[in-house]
Amino acid sequence: MRRRTRSLLLALLLVIVGVSGTATAVHFSRSATPINEAATAGSADHTLTIVNNTDAPIWVGSVVNGDGSIPLTGLPQLAPGAKSEPIAIPEHTGPGFWRGRIFARQGCGGENGSTFHCAVGDCGPYVDHCSVGEQPASLAEFNFNPSDPAGVWYDASYVDAVSTPVTITPNDVNGPTDGECSATGCAIDLLSSCPPANLTKDPATGRPLVCVNPNRDAPTPYSDAIEKRCPTAYAWSAQDHEQGNQTMRSCSRCHGMTITFGVGSGTGGPAHTVRPPVHTKPHPVKKPVPPPRRTTAHRPSRPGTRGTSGASGSTPSTEPGRPSPSPA
Repeated sequence: MRRRTRSLLLALLLVIVGVSGTATAVHFSRSATPINEAATAGSADHTLTIVNNTDAPIWVGSVVNGDGSIPLTGLPQLAPGAKSEPIAIPEHTGPGFWRGRIFARQGCGGENGSTFHCAVGDCGPYVDHCSVGEQPASLAEFNFNPSDPAGVWYDASYVDAVSTPVTITPNDVNGPTDGECSATGCAIDLLSSCPPANLTKDPATGRPLVCVNPNRDAPTPYSDAIEKRCPTAYAWSAQDHEQGNQTMRSCSRCHGMTITFGVGSGTGGPAHTVRPPVHTKPHPVKKPVPPPRRTTAHRPSRPGTRGTSGASGSTPSTEPGRPSPSPA
């Protein structure tokens, strides 16, 4: 009898241990689930892919508007001819939209976090992100707003300066050559058209670096030259108010955009860049003088889009003229 009781107690103990072990396994399995659900570019609504068609390395830069948009980090350095992995746009975080700009930093060198800086598009001492507003450069500008049925708004902007050519092309869309979902910008060398008074050159090589707009808020010989050669890009801040302008695009059918810096095949000579490697001290270059900031803003040409291209400078732009998340 005593032996039978002992056997029953042992069996009961084994059942209890088995149930407890199963519960523990289920607990750990559930707690591990979120680790495998991290957001990736594949799960994002929209992505940006960067292509370097210049003849030298570029360091991708990005600055957001002063509206709560989440800054991009972990941005790549691209060798000539290289293409980045898709960069996820955080349009559902923060304010629920993302408004900002992408540009190519050129002629960069120095130690990350301390002496790193760039001859063109300098935006702080970090290799993979910006900590201050960019110095004058060519810009690819975007408004990703999930609540806007028109989709993504985008433009190529030379309002502040021309550095490298820039084009923006929606991915996986067989759109028309103009209008919705069409490519914008131009893959031609624009520095050769720069008025000499607005051109900054590399003091070591004499190569053109950047052409700075002397007055971003009015037509000038600079904007006339840009508008003549690249009519689908912004050349001055109120160009979108001119009748028949082609500066803004929108696309509701794409899941990504490709930004190409540099000239395209057969469209002109090589883009002008400088070549110091990342871990060497670059040639000292006198920083271009930023164009004056806007002191007034005008109503956007389309509700919920934009009125002007943003200014560069020491801090990110807060101009209400950039693509806005809600009707003006």
